[in-house]
Amino acid sequence: IIRLHFGKPVVSPFTFIITNHFFGKAVKDKKKHREKMRFVFSGFVMTPVPDSFLKPVFDGRFIDSENAAQYRCALQAKASLIITKDTKASVGSFS
Repeated sequence: IIRLHFGKPVVSPFTFIITNHFFGKAVKDKKKHREKMRFVFSGFVMTPVPDSFLKPVFDGRFIDSENAAQYRCALQAKASLIITKDTKASVGSFS
């Protein structure tokens, strides 16, 4: 559905890191895990993380820095939509 309406979806490097770490802990065959991660994330465009990335993450209104980082990645990518399972995520702004 996402590809139909928006083209190739954008994902932050943080999503990749968190997903890789979470699933990688439970997998014994690290080579197979790496191949699966490469396959899954090859369908996405990674957002850029410029040198100036961290200051707004910590100076913004988000309490959770991971939510702030994901939001900042969405801004960098000029994303029109953020899909999350975090129902408690608060909306913030980086002014």
